[in-house]
Formats: sequence, structure tokens, C-alpha cells
Amino acid sequence: MIFTKQAYDYLLSIVTNGKISSIDINTYISSLIEGVPTLPATQVTGTRKDAQIAGVIALAESLGEHRNILEIGCSKGHLAAEYAKAHPEANITAIDVDEAVIETAKREHPKVIFEQADAWQYQPDTTLQLILSLHGCGNLTDRVIELAVENKANVICVPCCYGKIKRRDNQKSPIYLPRSNILQVDKNTFKNVVARRAAKMEGFVTTHKPTLPAVQLAAFRLLVNFDRAFYLQENGYQVKIAEVTTKYIPGSKSLNTPLRYAIIGKNDTHS
Repeated sequence: MIFTKQAYDYLLSIVTNGKISSIDINTYISSLIEGVPTLPATQVTGTRKDAQIAGVIALAESLGEHRNILEIGCSKGHLAAEYAKAHPEANITAIDVDEAVIETAKREHPKVIFEQADAWQYQPDTTLQLILSLHGCGNLTDRVIELAVENKANVICVPCCYGKIKRRDNQKSPIYLPRSNILQVDKNTFKNVVARRAAKMEGFVTTHKPTLPAVQLAAFRLLVNFDRAFYLQENGYQVKIAEVTTKYIPGSKSLNTPLRYAIIGKNDTHS
């Protein structure tokens, strides 16, 4: 899948004109996830986080073998630990800015290297093949992508907290979106419509049911991620949007979430 400005413009037009529907957004997402692996059926059970961890690992495996791996924003280390269990030959480093959760992770998962570190200052001391992030809050996802590009590493990130994406100078992140060259020509629309609506709707929309507001929020989030996909493509990546949990399941509040999608970037040097 190659993300195109034409696809971005069309999705933007139907969501801003009030013509979006669950069929529209699902059709778009289905086209973007074409060619990624079918996730294990066992993911319909367990917690949402368990399902997402299993999905991220399956997607990472679809990109090939990775010797040196970095997870950013690891919290208590469950993703890194499960990856290490599935691939004991891999060298995995996991970082988080919170010292308390890092100490917990070290106690519970001694086979993984955990470091207390700020992702905005962190620089790896080895060549990386893969960078992971599950629930990269706000612009942390963009720092993950930035580190991947700097290291020519494959990347899988699951964005969240779109309301924390930088739109004002007093916010911590040094990164403003849009960052892709292709959207710089229309950056005011991106900032004042796409990013603003993604931020403003978050927290006010029930997202575990396929209602119209939930579909609109999913569309604005997807439009934000178009910029991230464009940026990766401009830096030599093949990019897909992929599910990390199962499709919509009637009655399942824990698994039905628009945050079940990941950005997958495969660097051409790993082809």
C-alpha cells in the first residue's frame, strides 16, 4: 500500500462534509491493512492489552528477523517480556521515563534490559533493526518514528492520546505536525481541522461502539496518521496500517477500540 495525497484528500472531504459512515472508514482501513498477517484467533479472549501485545509481536514477525530491538514507553515491560519469550535470541532494550515502572519491570522480567530514560534525549548505543511502541502518547509516536528513521530501523507503533499532540508552543514536544513534505502545502488545514478535531473529540466520544461520532473520530485519527505514513514513505519506508487486535465484536467493550491499529514501517534496507 502506498499512501497518497488523493486518498487523504478524499477521506478529509467526506468526514468534513458529514458524509462519513462506518462503511467508508472500514473500507479505507481494510485497503490500508491489505497484505498484513491474519492475527491469531486466540486474541478474541483476554484483556485488550494482552490482545494488543500478541498483535504487535505477530506484526513484528511478519517483517522478518530482528536481532537488536528497542521498545519505547515500555511501562512495566509486558510487551518486551513477551517478545523475549517468543524470541530468546533477540537483544531487547526497553525504556520508559517513569523510574518506578522501570524498577517493577526489572524485578518481574529479568531477561530484558530495562532503562529509565527520556525518549526525547535517548540515543541507542547499538545498531537497531526494530523499534516498537504500544500506546505512544501524543507526539511520543513521532519520536519513535524519528528514531526509526535515524537508525534505518523497522518500526511498529500504536498511537494514542491524540489530544496531546503538540499544537501550542508551551507543550514539551519539539515536533509539530504535519511533518511530511506532502502535507506542508496544506498545513493550516491539517492543524486547524484534522489535528484539532482529533484532539477535541477525544474523551467526549464513546469509541467502543460503531456510532457516527466514533467513526468520525476514527477518521480524524487516521488522517493524523496519514502524515506519519507520508513522512515514513518520504524517508524510504514501505508503510501499512494494521490491526493489532480483532475486528469489532458485538458486546465486547474491552476489545472494540479505534486504538487497535498500528503503523508499520519497513525500511527498504531490510527488504
